[in-house]
Amino acid sequence: MNKYYLLTRDSVRRKKSREIDNVDKVICKNCKVIPGESLTNQHRLMVLDSFYFRMALTDPNWGNFLFDETTKMINLIDFGAAREYPKNFVDDYLRMVIACANSDRDAVIEMSRRLGFLTGEESDVMMEAHVQAGFIVGMPFAKGGGYDFRSSNITQSISNLGATMLKHRLTPPPEEAYSLHRKLSGAFLACIKLGAVVPCREILLQVYQQYQFGL
Repeated sequence: MNKYYLLTRDSVRRKKSREIDNVDKVICKNCKVIPGESLTNQHRLMVLDSFYFRMALTDPNWGNFLFDETTKMINLIDFGAAREYPKNFVDDYLRMVIACANSDRDAVIEMSRRLGFLTGEESDVMMEAHVQAGFIVGMPFAKGGGYDFRSSNITQSISNLGATMLKHRLTPPPEEAYSLHRKLSGAFLACIKLGAVVPCREILLQVYQQYQFGL
């Protein structure tokens, strides 16, 4: 049986909203309901467009994700913020995501240097903060089964490391990372707000196993 999540009126275009009196014994006016499988498909789309299509809709504005009650699908609109990423960047970024998901410290550092997040001259304090930030972001992809965003403290954990990285960083992140991380943070925040449970690792591994590197 599907789990359903409430999406408040403020999260979608006002003209798309309608009134719902009772959803799974929860009284909520002026809201949408989104099946858990639709949120899973949203994450699948996020991974596919980043690594398979090498493109991303990088504006995490809630108004750009509209839920169709008839098809139970999430529709993306407004592609003005869409951008394409170089193949070599996507190759190494996928390797780094896998390393973060597997808590592979050496691989996180190697891919971070290749991508330009690190120079190789960082202090131990900066290196540790960077690696731990990678592990935190990789948490939803770390274990099989549904990741419960309701109990997530990702944003607070990253915030706690932010001051250290700002103080000790020797080089800015690669230009491509700004838009890609904005998209990732938008997806995480959406699932945290909705209390979603998503099989993130299964989605990532499916893409990784089918991905063709170096072409």
